[in-house]
Amino acid sequence: MTSVQKEKTAQFMSFTGSDEKTATTFLKAAGWKLDQACDAFFQQQSATPTFAPTTSTSLPHKRVDQAKLTKLFESYKDADENFIGLEGTERLCQDLEVDPMDIVTLILAFHLKCERMCEFKLAGWLEGWSNLQCETLEDMKKAIPVIRGDLDDATKFKDIYLFTFNFARQENQKGLGRYEHIDLWLEFLEDHKNSISKDTWVQFHDFAKKYPSAFEGYEEDGAWPLLIDEFVEFAQEKLE
Repeated sequence: MTSVQKEKTAQFMSFTGSDEKTATTFLKAAGWKLDQACDAFFQQQSATPTFAPTTSTSLPHKRVDQAKLTKLFESYKDADENFIGLEGTERLCQDLEVDPMDIVTLILAFHLKCERMCEFKLAGWLEGWSNLQCETLEDMKKAIPVIRGDLDDATKFKDIYLFTFNFARQENQKGLGRYEHIDLWLEFLEDHKNSISKDTWVQFHDFAKKYPSAFEGYEEDGAWPLLIDEFVEFAQEKLE
């Protein structure tokens, strides 16, 4: 494979949670177009589900030991700060056997009430892991595939999406946190939630940064996914 194909294979695996063989099969069939390959993968998954998706809302309830959670927090916390920073987050991901670039890390940040990237505070840590019924590292590892299923829950998906826009905002920048047309995007998604791929979901981040308030200069035959082309048409009609 070329370096570009290898990069697309890695991205496909990250977006879909699939193995390399599956990634190359779908990418080759789509002519190495990442968005189309991801769409085909998720359409096949929704057409032939092998099990009912488990989400964080379906976890059984149990009493969680707050002292154990606090001790874990202290083990990852920065020595001179009252939160888990970049270094601690990297160690946490390593211990959870999660790639920091995996989309599930955003879902985890949502559950742990993160206000900034790579910054976990004790209150959110305790509340989030307690809600997920976790008090040990092994519990947390088991919770990762469960919270990944939140993307299949329409209500959770919307909550996570809104959280991500605020979470991705850089300090002292307006950015995505207040994307002017976020309500239109969410309205548009209501009619397309069965066809949106994780690749498109991620690419919308770049789209919103490039076109934060107007669509001047947007080209339908550009590199954006088809769904974003359709959104621009939808938004322009709504804004007329």
